[in-house]
Amino acid sequence: MYNQVRGRTLCPREWLGLLALPLLLLMVTASACAPFGNAASVKTPASGDVTASPKPSPTPQNLPALLQAEHLLMTTEHPPRDLYSLAQRLKLHSPRALPHRGRNTPLNAHIGQEDQFWLINLDTHRYQRIRARLVYITPHVYMYVEDGQSVSLTALKSSADLFEERIYPGEHAIFGSEWQPGIDDDPHLTILNAAGLGSGVGGYFSSDDEYPAAINPYSNEREMIYIDLDTLLPGTADYNSTLAHELQHMIHWHVHPSDPSWVNEGMSLLAQHINGFSVDGVDRAFLAHPNTQLTDWSDAMPAALDHYGAAYLFLAYFAEHYGGYPILKELLSDPADPPLSFDHVLARHGYKDRFDDVVNKWYLANFVQDYSIDQGDYGYATIQTGLSVPSQPVTSYPFAMINSIQQYAAEYYTFEPAGQAGVLTLTFSGTPTTPIIANTPYHSHYEWWSNRYDNMDSTLTRAFDLRGLKGKHVTLQFAAWFDLERDYDYAFVEASTDGINWQTLPGRYTTASNPNGGNWGYGYTGTSGGASPQWVEEQIDLTPYAGQRIQLRFEEVTDDAVNRQGFALAWIRIPELHFEDTLTSDNGWVSHGFIRSANVLPEHYSVQALIYEGQNFSVRRLAVDMASGQATMTIPDFGRKVSRVVLVISAWAVATSLPVRYQLTARLGLSA
Repeated sequence: MYNQVRGRTLCPREWLGLLALPLLLLMVTASACAPFGNAASVKTPASGDVTASPKPSPTPQNLPALLQAEHLLMTTEHPPRDLYSLAQRLKLHSPRALPHRGRNTPLNAHIGQEDQFWLINLDTHRYQRIRARLVYITPHVYMYVEDGQSVSLTALKSSADLFEERIYPGEHAIFGSEWQPGIDDDPHLTILNAAGLGSGVGGYFSSDDEYPAAINPYSNEREMIYIDLDTLLPGTADYNSTLAHELQHMIHWHVHPSDPSWVNEGMSLLAQHINGFSVDGVDRAFLAHPNTQLTDWSDAMPAALDHYGAAYLFLAYFAEHYGGYPILKELLSDPADPPLSFDHVLARHGYKDRFDDVVNKWYLANFVQDYSIDQGDYGYATIQTGLSVPSQPVTSYPFAMINSIQQYAAEYYTFEPAGQAGVLTLTFSGTPTTPIIANTPYHSHYEWWSNRYDNMDSTLTRAFDLRGLKGKHVTLQFAAWFDLERDYDYAFVEASTDGINWQTLPGRYTTASNPNGGNWGYGYTGTSGGASPQWVEEQIDLTPYAGQRIQLRFEEVTDDAVNRQGFALAWIRIPELHFEDTLTSDNGWVSHGFIRSANVLPEHYSVQALIYEGQNFSVRRLAVDMASGQATMTIPDFGRKVSRVVLVISAWAVATSLPVRYQLTARLGLSA
């Protein structure tokens, strides 16, 4: 998993510690037997019509306009973060190109050599300089041990040899290659065994080390994996599993660095699985909590375990059913970002299914868990979880429930006749629209939104002529709303007089603090207005630029992993210039990644029914009307021929991580 040091990839045990993890997973598994969660209300009267809390009211919207907004969001590029360009524009203010390698000759290190390394403690988020000795070399590994640490050289050699002979070539075959010969011009990667990485930390890969120190002063300018000797012992399965996990991250950074965390982390868990190591029960953690968004990520425990499990199981299902594990290399090498990369690979191999089709089949497989049925569609070929997703039992009619569901997640209901028989009528009503982010546009119907993605650099730029304001006080005023990963993702306001060199500008809500190297000057980070993001009115002094032609820019830069809702702005003014922009048009702004949005999208729903006749079942899908979010299904012979019905409800909308509400009702028309 990527930890919040940025680019710090950790596996689950690194957060909890080897002893704490089994206890937490035991608690997670036990919760599968607890009452079904997230219900707003359940009412099952003994007779008469169904009475329930008010169902979601469809908001009148122009569906073509909503679909157009969705298309714009799906086709807008997530501009990739280029740290070399950022350093030149915002830090060095030099047109001279930075070298991409830290050296031009291989390290040619030798056993017994002492070197210095930067090391971060993930509890204190402070770097320290340590010394370590090179104790073992293979064709692709330099194995270092921190001075003062005692380890078994035999065990260390055992792990290094296993890595060289099995893990390294195996992952190259499945995922691709790390950067070779890399920033250090050396085919060896460095494994640093040290203490003090933080409580419960097992190890990490840091992409910071792939850049010269001119960009990040804490770069060790090597391809590196860090292992915490406080947590892991060389020669053990947990140690070797962590090497497999982190090597995939190193490869992934080189082959497709813009992939979201869920894809990257899922593949690192697959790397553990493919190499024959345990995934520490994250699959069971997710199956106990299926209302977990597949396409989002959380760095908080225990929710992070659920996201790990979702990503791992989905990518395993995709690989097992659509070409085998070698297809992952093709997926990684596709230039598009998910979900389009999945669609491209599926199309090239002649499959009719697309990403959303695969996801819907995966929801069913997580309940059925039987690979022997229907060419394996309803299970896993190589994974035995021993657990199916929980399903809310319904045995009394009429039934009604109002509930909420995460995007790209599923909830399950099992309808049983309980001695009754007749026609079962199921009615679904979901909220037909969803916000992209959790706000209402300020002082207008529109807002500029930065978009959201990992490794992203979005900009919004406009020229202003301040020549008539020479000698006057000039201010930029705007409303800002932001939800950014604190101390790792930043938004900036910048000015330039030549379009080449830019200065970040301080405001009421900016910070100059730069604990992890991601703040290029004065930046916004965390949440605006308090614990939850609120609109704030910002003011920036432009007086130093009075009398000149300038360009103003809003820019958001995200790091390798974990992105929040992003940065929004509205009601942009320069009063002294009599400029006021309420965002009814683009009004001269040039966007790369930013979207002018009304902050509303159509919500998509999938409602699938597993209709059981004894042990056999068939699948029916409800056609949910997009304009209203409603659908109805009738199932005759319920309680006679039909022994039970399992309803699988899921939702998805582009880019958002906000849950949506729905109402589900069931009526049983009794027959003699």
